[in-house]
Amino acid sequence: MTMAKQERFYINVFNGCNLSCSHCFNDGGFAEEAILTTPEILCLVDEAVDILKITEIQLTGGEPLQRSDIFPLIKELQDRGLAVILQTNGFFGQEPAKKISQLAREGLSLIVSIDGIETNDLFRGKGVTSKALENVKTLSNETEIRINTLLSSSIRWKEIEELAELGEKFSIVLAFNPVCPLGRADFSLMMEPHKYFRWMYRLEGLRNRGIQVRKCFDLIGGRLMERENCPVRKGATIHIAADGKAYPCGFLVNRPECLIGSYRGESLQNLMGKIPAGCRLLHPDCQICDYHLREECWGGCPARILGLNGRFGEKDLYCMASCLPSKGDLEDEP
Repeated sequence: MTMAKQERFYINVFNGCNLSCSHCFNDGGFAEEAILTTPEILCLVDEAVDILKITEIQLTGGEPLQRSDIFPLIKELQDRGLAVILQTNGFFGQEPAKKISQLAREGLSLIVSIDGIETNDLFRGKGVTSKALENVKTLSNETEIRINTLLSSSIRWKEIEELAELGEKFSIVLAFNPVCPLGRADFSLMMEPHKYFRWMYRLEGLRNRGIQVRKCFDLIGGRLMERENCPVRKGATIHIAADGKAYPCGFLVNRPECLIGSYRGESLQNLMGKIPAGCRLLHPDCQICDYHLREECWGGCPARILGLNGRFGEKDLYCMASCLPSKGDLEDEP
């Protein structure tokens, strides 16, 4: 089977976490005993380079920095010529920061999860935000950093402006995604749909100030369009969990109904060929919707649809046909 070339590959290297966030979609916090060893991960990566032609690898969790050999692992991956992206909650001390700084000279970059300023502490615990911001500011001179922010029912626009000032001052990319109602996260944490789309418009204003912004919907030719077709819908992505089990994407890790198999029992090539077609199902209304036919909407996030409805193939909460505001309805609360 010929596999499509991919730029990036995702591995969850540790399921445990030093925090217990109320909005964690994969219910991290408890370490898996049978996590993949470094030789197993390197063998997996070699296969991914061979069949998928990857050039980047993103290490996720849980919290990857909780893995005892995380820094030697990163160095091994860099020695293979791969760009390594470490996704972290940012709540770490001086010693990890020093090691990150050293590895940054070989191309290590960071994705730091900060879900607002006040809201981040609300979800993650008091004092987490200040430590994460301290690390971001210190390391921004050493490496490329992206801040991932989940848009929730709690976050206020004032917090977005505070993050924008940080991005502007320290040349940090800001990425915005909605809460995914899986794991510990539930429907009550999700931003109301009309407000979500108003914020998609409002976030364009940050770009006009020269701030680097990534979000799910971009304003193109005066129309709001979904930024890209979900790789899961194309059957072109896979996420390897800490214990070697394979799932269609990171949001679907630990969902038994989404388990593809295990790398400890099958090759990566076989696992890629088993990504379930059900993940790609579109609701019948979506198939004939003008937004979909114009390729402005690809049908929404399969993981979010599963979390909300218990099955694939339903309508997404963030449906453009139902929730897109009119031009006269774009103002929002402060």
